Amino acid sequence: MSCKSLDQCECAERLDLESARKVFDGMTKRNIATWNAMVAGLVQFEFNEEGLRLLSEMHQVGFLPDEFTLGSVLRGCAGLRGLDAGRQIHCYVMKGGFELDLVVGSSLAHMYMKSGSLVEGEKVIRLMPIRNVIAWNTLIAGKAQNGLAEDVLDQYNLMRMVGFRPDKITFVSVVSSCSELATLGQGQQIHAEVVKAGASLDVGVISSLISMYSRCGCLDDSMKAFLECEYSDVVLWSSMIAAYGFHGKGEEAINLFEQMEQKEFEANDVTFVSLLYACSHCGLKEKGMEFFNLMVKKYGLKPRLEHYTCVVDLLGRCGCLDEAEALIRNMPVKADTIIWKTLLSACKIHKSTDMAGRIAEEVLKLNPRDAAPYVLLSNIHASAKRWQGVSELREAMRERNVKKEPGVSWLEIKNQVHQFTMGDKSHPSSMEIDLYLEELTSEMKLRGYVPDTGADMHDMDNEEKEYNLKHHSEKLAIAFALMNTPTGVPIRVMKNLRVCSDCHVAIKYISEIKNREIIISSFQKWEMLLWRLLILDLANPNPNHFLAKQQMVTTFGMSEIGPWSFVDGSHSGDVIMRMMARNSMSEKLAEDIDAAVKRLSDRAYEIALSQIRNNREAIDKIVEVVLEKETMSGDDFRAILSEFVEIPAENRVAPAVPAPLSVSA
Repeated sequence: MSCKSLDQCECAERLDLESARKVFDGMTKRNIATWNAMVAGLVQFEFNEEGLRLLSEMHQVGFLPDEFTLGSVLRGCAGLRGLDAGRQIHCYVMKGGFELDLVVGSSLAHMYMKSGSLVEGEKVIRLMPIRNVIAWNTLIAGKAQNGLAEDVLDQYNLMRMVGFRPDKITFVSVVSSCSELATLGQGQQIHAEVVKAGASLDVGVISSLISMYSRCGCLDDSMKAFLECEYSDVVLWSSMIAAYGFHGKGEEAINLFEQMEQKEFEANDVTFVSLLYACSHCGLKEKGMEFFNLMVKKYGLKPRLEHYTCVVDLLGRCGCLDEAEALIRNMPVKADTIIWKTLLSACKIHKSTDMAGRIAEEVLKLNPRDAAPYVLLSNIHASAKRWQGVSELREAMRERNVKKEPGVSWLEIKNQVHQFTMGDKSHPSSMEIDLYLEELTSEMKLRGYVPDTGADMHDMDNEEKEYNLKHHSEKLAIAFALMNTPTGVPIRVMKNLRVCSDCHVAIKYISEIKNREIIISSFQKWEMLLWRLLILDLANPNPNHFLAKQQMVTTFGMSEIGPWSFVDGSHSGDVIMRMMARNSMSEKLAEDIDAAVKRLSDRAYEIALSQIRNNREAIDKIVEVVLEKETMSGDDFRAILSEFVEIPAENRVAPAVPAPLSVSA
């Protein structure tokens, strides 16, 4: 029985893993390829624990894992979020000398990042002697999955600057980060690059674009992207359903799901997250519970914690607090702080003080330093004018050094993001914004606006409360946008917390007075997590599916990038250092070379990242020319750069290069 037979079983239409396992178990003679095929098949179908057990069995019968085995089992560890198991594999990687293998390195970094250890994953990539597109995608996707949207855009720009072409996996992560930041301008620029790169037909990229446009308040653009996609799958439909839900269009989301069923797309767990999310935001309790039961009974899907969180939000919004609490206490999965805080928010809305105290205790059991239960309980007491209870809670926060997350609003104008917090005086235009708000508030009051001082949860007189309300972060952002954008242009503001009742009413008045469309996107943390569940799983690169093994001859030389070249500062010519194989040089010399090159590459990386952050306009222009012409001369590069950056005289002839290596034999 050959390995080819096993591969044929794995590549059947339904990838019948059970049949593949029977073939594997019936083989009288196995080699490393058959073991690798079986391990990879188990991990591919997310039987990750079984894949790790098979690795142990493989080792016991005398087969040593190679780079392909390691890539598969590391992906299995990532699927399990098994950091301890992953670290054990990392030890074997180091002992076996696989640390320079690009596929193994990328798989290792992916495991760390997927398991929540971003620092260790980033360190693995930084220590790679060279990088390919897979390594860049692993780093970018890892940062996206850990919510570091701004870092994702920095790494994307750096990736292009050093000459790598983004692929569809890159674009999914980057577009998703634009979605999380709600930066429409940058998202549109990335969309243009998607088209230029020929990735506009990829369903995963289109799904992320649908979500990005929806988050930025452009539902029509989301629908346009959805309709223009020639090929569709369940993820694309789920993205559009979620987009409708985000905009409060529950009926449209349900209609789209019915169309999806008619076209015989089989809904998955992400589809039902989108549906339940849409129902909760539109108060469609009966429909939501119907879909929850449909998911289990018709589709045979096991509800995840995200599904239960949506249902709790749905019940909480409808005032069914006892039912929501019973669901949490009886569900078969372990509750986290997010689902308890979802119910706690509902207690605040419906002013259920007794239940709120009970639920707050559950949150604090899981995370004693979480500020949410203190803040929500304090607000419930404040709304009932129980100022003693408010004072006690705030004192408890001070004693335990628990900090409340400040409300932050931001918006993008002319490719620059402006951020505001309540009463913010740090913005260069703060005085002008204050004056503008004074005039705007007076005009709003003439139209009938009355500040809702009950929305301010502090024990102070109404005049002070009005001042605080007037300087909420979203009002500051809207005022700045009105001052700096042309008449008629929609205003899009992102906020990290929910909009208060006073701001909700005030924004309606501002929209009417100024004849502007104003979109406020405010996401709770659990909603962010649901959004990442929908989008970022698309950006989960499996390095084993891409490049074959690429082996370095030595650690830092004679590789596919050629020998290292350094400029001798005291001479005009290049000093070429050809590094021979390790066995033809002393170990001390090899270590010195490795350390020197690492210092140079680390320093170059830091300088490049700093330059990207400080010179984005110049970089965007350079990338635009390179994408258009496929090449760029040094003279053209310096000409473009000089438009934006003053180049020192000593650097105008040739770009700066590292100093020569100084090593001793």
